[in-house]
Amino acid sequence: RTTSRKQKLIDLYKSIKGEAKEWIKEIENRDESAFKSRKLFLYYMQQGMCMYSGEKIDLQNLMNDNLYDLDHIYPQHFTKDDSIHNNLVLVKKEFNARKSDMPITKGIQAKMHGKWKALLEGKFITSEKYARLTRHSYAFSDDEKAGFINRQLVETSQATKAITRIFSQAFDNNTKIVFSKARLVSDFRQKFELPKSRVLNCYHHANDAYLNIVVGNSYYVKFEGNPARFIKESKGKENDKKYKYHLSKFFENTVQNKNEIAWSVEEGNNTINTVKRTMAKYSPLVTYKTEEGKGEYFKETIYPKSKAKPLVYTGLKTKSTPLNDVTKYGGKTAIGTSGYCFVKYTEKNKEVRKFETLPIYLGSSRTLTVERIQEYLKESYMEKGMIQAAETIEVLIKFVPQKTEIVLDGYTYTIGGSTGDMMYINGIVQVKLSKDYVKYFQKLEKAKETNDYSEIDKLGNRVITQQKNAELIDIILDKMEKEIFQNRKCSTYETINEGRDKFKTLDINKQVTILIDVINNIYGSKQSVDLTLIGGKSNVGMCRAGRKMSNCNEAKLRFFSCTGIYVKEIDLLKI
Repeated sequence: RTTSRKQKLIDLYKSIKGEAKEWIKEIENRDESAFKSRKLFLYYMQQGMCMYSGEKIDLQNLMNDNLYDLDHIYPQHFTKDDSIHNNLVLVKKEFNARKSDMPITKGIQAKMHGKWKALLEGKFITSEKYARLTRHSYAFSDDEKAGFINRQLVETSQATKAITRIFSQAFDNNTKIVFSKARLVSDFRQKFELPKSRVLNCYHHANDAYLNIVVGNSYYVKFEGNPARFIKESKGKENDKKYKYHLSKFFENTVQNKNEIAWSVEEGNNTINTVKRTMAKYSPLVTYKTEEGKGEYFKETIYPKSKAKPLVYTGLKTKSTPLNDVTKYGGKTAIGTSGYCFVKYTEKNKEVRKFETLPIYLGSSRTLTVERIQEYLKESYMEKGMIQAAETIEVLIKFVPQKTEIVLDGYTYTIGGSTGDMMYINGIVQVKLSKDYVKYFQKLEKAKETNDYSEIDKLGNRVITQQKNAELIDIILDKMEKEIFQNRKCSTYETINEGRDKFKTLDINKQVTILIDVINNIYGSKQSVDLTLIGGKSNVGMCRAGRKMSNCNEAKLRFFSCTGIYVKEIDLLKI
């Protein structure tokens, strides 16, 4: 388990003598959340002194940016290293203002070396931070500059290397493989206020892919995939627009080479406006990977003939033998299914259109034949006494895997497993909210993940409140009632609407859990929601539909290409 910042500080001060007791008492009197402030954390890690002068920092005025500042030991011009443990120090504003885009001066090093050494020995700073503070060379070498850039461009994980090899083999030598680090995209989102919520809908996957292209291509165009050559060619041309760069202000300038402009800040042709328009469209295509059931044919437990029932239990052999008579020899239950077929037959002189489950033991989708399915279903219907159905059975669609998209009476779902004469379905219509609510859901997601709901804004106000949560649940209810979501089967609307007053009085953490679970349920990420806290059941929103489509006003299957661009739609009531 990771040690909290507060506990880390207490442990460090316990190991030193002198004024340690007063420091510990001071730290213990602060809330855990206070140490999210990088300034406050560094204040205690530096034992209350400016890292460049050794002068005492006034704790009362610590947050005054005109007095105290965070400085990057290795300047942001050359590296995007924001590590609080390796590259950030707390200093008096005047010293940061004097410091150029170079490492620390020899004068500061001579004055502070002893104090830095003491902090290192007390484990208040890392060996890497100490090395950066005390490095002998005042300027960065070309290799160092190229290395800083390269770290922004190159992924080193084994998975990335494996994918790179696959791409290299799949495409010709003229194809360039461009990397884009997640950290760069995260910084880009933060800089341009493009919030991301993983719990609101599936669009964040497409948005991430788009932003990786924007960011990755910009870095590639600027440095042309070769930082070492870029640094070498820039000698004496540092003020030339082509070679001028600042890694932490990268997107504040136009990014171009002789062949293309990857990023423009020019008025009237501002790339960020294009990016924001694209991100606001809510137009990504969402497709689901269909699944064919594989594995065990059934559970291996054999039940006696007194308990085994035809069609519910299966015989002891997969081939036709006397041992398959479950009324004489018993059988096995929980038959594994590979998917569905869609059939029509006549029952009581009425046409029935229905999904029928296909046992795994019948064969895979590649080997199954219409004749084999008909033979299986005829036998099944005859054993049930459905003689007319057995005589008129017709297989309309040979195989339908789970997670195939289906439209039922104005709403879109994916098909899940079966239970009796029903099948589970998951609604997959994506939820669309304004940018402000996307940002709020991002806060809810983080708070739930860390179990910390105490975040405050710059004005000192709580970010997550009962009132805001109540407003959000009302917005969700409004969507459920008025938009396409009103067509959804097994909606959570009634339960939430009846429990609104109870919801408003819940603790914030419980409100957040319900909000996230309800949204997840709407677009199919979560099958059901526990709403017992507001007077509902523990599995509200679990959706099932009858396998007979004859009772629907609309029933259409949709088979998508993996990209979602191409779709084949089949009207199940007309096929």
